[in-house]
Amino acid sequence: MLAWMLVAALAVGCDDVETPPLDAQKLVVGATPASICPDPLTGTGRATIVATAFGADGSLVEGIQVQFSSDRGSLDQQTVATNNLGQAVTFVRAPRTATGASVTVTAIHPNGASDDIEIAWPPNPELFARAFPDAVLPGSTIIVEFGPSNPCNLARLELRVRYNPRVVRFAGAVRGGPLELMGVSLEPTSTVLELDASQPGLVEVDYYQDQPDALGSSALGTYLTLSFDALEPGLVDFQIPSYTLWDNAGLPYSEAAVSPPFAAVVAP
Repeated sequence: MLAWMLVAALAVGCDDVETPPLDAQKLVVGATPASICPDPLTGTGRATIVATAFGADGSLVEGIQVQFSSDRGSLDQQTVATNNLGQAVTFVRAPRTATGASVTVTAIHPNGASDDIEIAWPPNPELFARAFPDAVLPGSTIIVEFGPSNPCNLARLELRVRYNPRVVRFAGAVRGGPLELMGVSLEPTSTVLELDASQPGLVEVDYYQDQPDALGSSALGTYLTLSFDALEPGLVDFQIPSYTLWDNAGLPYSEAAVSPPFAAVVAP
């Protein structure tokens, strides 16, 4: 009888160690990756959500039913039990919005404890511009390169460039290679480059992937190069009054200010 009572007491003690009191448990939520680019085929981004249950002593707790919710998009599973590592795993899927809105996922423990994680989209791509050389003699050529920071499924670039037509003359445009590389596999695709330089001092550009189901490009580099012939001494006064970067789903990224490149034609 004494031996049986001792075994029972030991069993109760083990249970107390293996399963901390419910009201003392907590959750910690994480996401992989912490920021995501939408899938080129579906336009929807996916992240793995892991909620880990801990006891008050830091031990991992198995068998806890964790309830997940998200402020937008969808979850593969809303209720998941923690495994032997104390982890409940689900996936959140959400499309990119025009403003690049993040997704917040919340995990709730049966005791009411909760934790949440905000999953950000990569920063919206912004256009950069650089001119070289920045000082030339009449009869020389100035090259201006354009490209995006943080490219994410880019399929189109619309751009307006102003300049001093007394100092330089628009000479031509060359499409860059990165926009012709689609998706994560960098498949090649055809592109169209449309130019309108009919107004003195203004070039309008529309450069896009020529494919109905364009995957967009996430490759870094120079997307477009414009060239100008130097005519006479003076400041070129490049200005970029507007531009738009579009993703493969036809959503425009929010426009940010572009620092116009400096260039001048100097006297011999």
